[in-house]
Amino acid sequence: MRAGALFGFGDGARRPGFDPILSPIPLWPLRMHKDMPWGPSCLPGVAHLVLPLPHQLFLLLLSLTLATVNARWLESRTTAAMWALQTVEKERGLGGEVPGSHQGSDPYRQLRGQDPKYSALRQQFFRYHGLSSLCNLGCLLSNGLHLAGLALTLHNL
Repeated sequence: MRAGALFGFGDGARRPGFDPILSPIPLWPLRMHKDMPWGPSCLPGVAHLVLPLPHQLFLLLLSLTLATVNARWLESRTTAAMWALQTVEKERGLGGEVPGSHQGSDPYRQLRGQDPKYSALRQQFFRYHGLSSLCNLGCLLSNGLHLAGLALTLHNL
């Protein structure tokens, strides 16, 4: 059985450059050659999709920049805020309990309401942790797009 018939693509598997695995992936917004027609007739195959070299270099530079910012600036601040939070929690006798074992109100919520230093440290930790997560997500997306661009140009080798 042909791959096109197996995946329900019919005669599309006979077209040169047609890949039944990659064709459902919506990569066509990346870039199409100017001579390719826009419309449904150009969407099933992905062989005509390319990511130009300047865009690939930009994605690599973006990934490198985000990773550097994360490693040099955000990681140290996130870790420092985490250790400061843990120190305040240990001073108050928190941190050793089993999650969900306390009855009544949450002791961490009480600590946030009573100690403005703890509340500020917690906000600082979540701010840096969120920025670090965004940097990681940006690295993941830019590396993924770069690899997709490289995979789409493998037929040129």
